[in-house]
Amino acid sequence: MGAALIAAATGHTDRSGAPGALLTETADRYFVRFGFISVERDRLPVTLAGSDQLQGAFPDSAQEMLRPPDHGHRH
Repeated sequence: MGAALIAAATGHTDRSGAPGALLTETADRYFVRFGFISVERDRLPVTLAGSDQLQGAFPDSAQEMLRPPDHGHRH
């Protein structure tokens, strides 16, 4: 079920041309199979800077992950 939800969300971001981003403390290796890569927090889209997650809802120890907007077009 989790993989289906991620596929639906990444499909939406692929169609919109937006990058996907997430924070995780335990599942970074899981998300790699969906095209997410570990990045530094300052590499996340600036539009997320005001999000609750980046304003303290997630601890600083959370791993930042980004799925480039062109991921869905790779072969």
